[in-house]
Amino acid sequence: MIFDEKNFTLENCCADISAIYDELSSLPEEKLSSFDKDATQLCIVDVINGFIKFGALADASISPIIANINTLARKMSEKGFGIVSFFDNHQNDSPEFESFPPHCLEGSAEASIVDELKWLFGYESFLNLPKKSTNAFFDDKIRRITAGDAKISTFIVVGDCTDICVLQFALSLKIFGNASGRNIRVVVPVDCVDTYGAPSHSKELMNLTALKIMKNSGVEIVKKINVAE
Repeated sequence: MIFDEKNFTLENCCADISAIYDELSSLPEEKLSSFDKDATQLCIVDVINGFIKFGALADASISPIIANINTLARKMSEKGFGIVSFFDNHQNDSPEFESFPPHCLEGSAEASIVDELKWLFGYESFLNLPKKSTNAFFDDKIRRITAGDAKISTFIVVGDCTDICVLQFALSLKIFGNASGRNIRVVVPVDCVDTYGAPSHSKELMNLTALKIMKNSGVEIVKKINVAE
């Protein structure tokens, strides 16, 4: 790409963004009843204090997804689906702090799942696993429990941030399936993902772009997962 035609680039980008918005605004819903509980796993990515409630990287504007995820997780737990949560859990000398401010240190309140989801610890088919990088797929234990389990062929991925941890994990699952010859289905409900806003990071643009990238890569992007019977 050559950055010498700004006006031309902006005009085309605006048209493309408008088209992506229209495309994602007309997404279908998916019914929870259509998923096989024995072959489907809910993956909750970084729905923790440090990205939503307090800390250097927290953005309270993400908080509405908590209620949506809670509703989905409760219904899935009632039906016996497997649920896995991943949470940032860094050492003081984490190389990631070269790119992001220190956050979610091991044992800190920032690294804890939000209070609204702590009921999950009483659910027998729940696992809460630490991760050391933005992409949970690169943690050996997480990869074994998710993509390494041949019985699981469908992953519902929710959480934050849409354009970082959610995007990387969802794409890694899909790529792993393609590379290994497995038909892995990855579903991302829009009402259960979000990202942060900052002067150099447009919340709206990054959400749209990340969702479109995932959709173009074979990830199923749906409006929501309807839990009604």
